[in-house]
Amino acid sequence: CFKCYVRAMNGRLENAITLSTYVELERFARSFAAGYFNLLIIVGERGLQKSTTIRNAMCDDVCWIQGSASPFVIYCKLFHHLDQPVVIDDVDRLHRSKDGVNLLKFLCATEPVKQITWQSATSQLGKENVPRQFETKSRTVIISNDWHTLNRNVAAVEDRGHVLQIQPTAVEVHE
Repeated sequence: CFKCYVRAMNGRLENAITLSTYVELERFARSFAAGYFNLLIIVGERGLQKSTTIRNAMCDDVCWIQGSASPFVIYCKLFHHLDQPVVIDDVDRLHRSKDGVNLLKFLCATEPVKQITWQSATSQLGKENVPRQFETKSRTVIISNDWHTLNRNVAAVEDRGHVLQIQPTAVEVHE
């Protein structure tokens, strides 16, 4: 039986870097924006300014995906924003679906140039003017309130980058 890499232990993710200050989060955000990281997964309770911190660190040429976007919609958006940094914000079901995890594995590969493929819904791809395969140099930030390592495939996504858990103190939040 596969044992999840992430388990609840005092509210902490087992393999995450725990950040207790906004200065630390801002440092990671600026480093990502400068190209030092291929993948950041940022996890924390709602209202902790995760999205705002990333938005403030990034330039304008960012593929920002949020809400209830399906893996297919994300695939199409990735093609239309080739080589741009990608921010996937609160797309909570993405890492819970097989197609979503497969897409994340392609997108978050550690190679500088990633091969992204979509092997189904070919008639819709034609309507969207999107090929079944393309290359991109995009780097990715995933922002989530609730991230779980559900299986080996999700663990494989995590292994391609850094998982950060933001847990500021009450004093830090109020300052």
